[in-house]
Amino acid sequence: MPDVWVKPPSLAPDIPTAMERQRAILDAERRLNSLGWQIVTNYDLASMSQYFRCSCVDVTWDRVMIAGAQVGVALPDKASSFGRLWYSHIEPKGTWLNLPWMYRGTGAAGAMASIGLGSFVDSAGIWAGKLQPGAVMQAWNVAEDYFRVMNGDPVVGDGEVHYGHSFIFLNYVHSDSDADADTDKAIIGMQIADNGFRSAQPKHPNRYITPSEFAVWFGANHTSGVPLTDLIY
Repeated sequence: MPDVWVKPPSLAPDIPTAMERQRAILDAERRLNSLGWQIVTNYDLASMSQYFRCSCVDVTWDRVMIAGAQVGVALPDKASSFGRLWYSHIEPKGTWLNLPWMYRGTGAAGAMASIGLGSFVDSAGIWAGKLQPGAVMQAWNVAEDYFRVMNGDPVVGDGEVHYGHSFIFLNYVHSDSDADADTDKAIIGMQIADNGFRSAQPKHPNRYITPSEFAVWFGANHTSGVPLTDLIY
């Protein structure tokens, strides 16, 4: 009787190739988001307490500017329209209203997008996992306040309720369990870098903010790296 069993070919030669391809893709993704990764790297190396007495928007500004200088990304100063958008400087109102409406009230996210160095991610995209490490964020606790600022009007009311927040996205937090092991685990929150307002223990695995934390969310991934055509396929 003929021997019909044939030893299957070894997969060993293919494993290094697959690993090298994955490593090349990850390296390309880091180069595409060089500014974002530098922001996160600096955050991981620095003392968190140095920013606890600063305003959130100043902290985000400093983190992005320092990383930008390190990776060779030139950014405008605070006196520019870029700085006006970043800080939501609505006065004089006429000057503010001359800026594109889609960037007004969106803080650092809108500022980066306005000069072509950021790609907007809306709330749906944010919680669908579209943010990249180091993305700049702006959120509003009350939706009406965002619309007021966008229209050049000041935020009014109790500052404990009516406020915006500026921060850096670090990573998503996923559910510990999933009904279907073959599907991605659900996103339940994100870890952020701010001035300590929402990240008092930022490196603690259980410290994260959830989708219900704010009423309005804006994010912008950095687009200051190499061209997309340089990705390895």
